[in-house]
Amino acid sequence: MQFYFTAGIPDDVDDASHLPIVLLDLPQPDQSGSYERQVTIGEVHRLIEAAFRHGADPRQFGALSFSQW
Repeated sequence: MQFYFTAGIPDDVDDASHLPIVLLDLPQPDQSGSYERQVTIGEVHRLIEAAFRHGADPRQFGALSFSQW
């Protein structure tokens, strides 16, 4: 499980937890690609906790799209 910022946080925003500017990336080397979706900054902690509870099974993280490498 990896997270990437896809945009910056605007200077005028005090609480950025609602901004969907983070890409959740679940690499699948055996499939030569990754499952991914945009998430909010506020979701990241919950997603990490879910990964520790359920493992990095893509079925546990909502509607994901698959991208070939």
